[in-house]
Amino acid sequence: MKVFSITGCPEESKHIAEKIADELTRRGNTVGIINKLFKDEPIKTDSDYQSANLVVKQDESETIFLIREKLSLNSVMNIYQQDYLILIGDIQINAPIIVCAPDVENLPRDCAPRILAYCSPKPNKKTLNGIPVIDSTNQIDVLVALIQDKVFKKLPYIDSNGCGCCGKSCTQMAADIVSGKASRNDCISARNLVKITINNKELDLGPFVEDIVESVVKGLLSPLKGYEEGEISVIISRK
Repeated sequence: MKVFSITGCPEESKHIAEKIADELTRRGNTVGIINKLFKDEPIKTDSDYQSANLVVKQDESETIFLIREKLSLNSVMNIYQQDYLILIGDIQINAPIIVCAPDVENLPRDCAPRILAYCSPKPNKKTLNGIPVIDSTNQIDVLVALIQDKVFKKLPYIDSNGCGCCGKSCTQMAADIVSGKASRNDCISARNLVKITINNKELDLGPFVEDIVESVVKGLLSPLKGYEEGEISVIISRK
């Protein structure tokens, strides 16, 4: 799953996210969205079943989940299995960022290392700090083409410094990938030698956990008769 963030003006961010989602879907992709609300923007929740921790409502075309607790970002992201996941709002993640504003004058002048593009319905310049400024009214196809070209598969430590196995933090790795100084394959986790799936959904392990799982499984199996080096498959069926 490929992940990127849209931040800046709240209304403009939501508007652009909708346009991007529409265009990505039109191009044959599935899209998920996480929208972090601002402090003065209440969540519109159902007043029914206030004592229940989890409420699910369903009709002929939709299913709505209401979980009455704040989950970690990773817990929320694990729900998604789409091709692209768009995060809207002030969410600090190690992924490309699109910064939005109603006009170029309101765009930040500092150049955050993970910014992929600036976006505005009233651009009066093509670049800012060496980063493209894209017309959100007439150039969504250009923006989506950039997203498809530059946005990469989610790093294993999306909201922390990471394992350090590559010699840098996940924050720096994300910045280097966006700027073209590195590729997603430079992340040690890209080797993906160990895979664990639960109900056909792959878990993000990270290099440290991969090493532990590999050493434990091989340590348990190697003394057994018939063991030999090669690909190992372990299936634990539900009781």
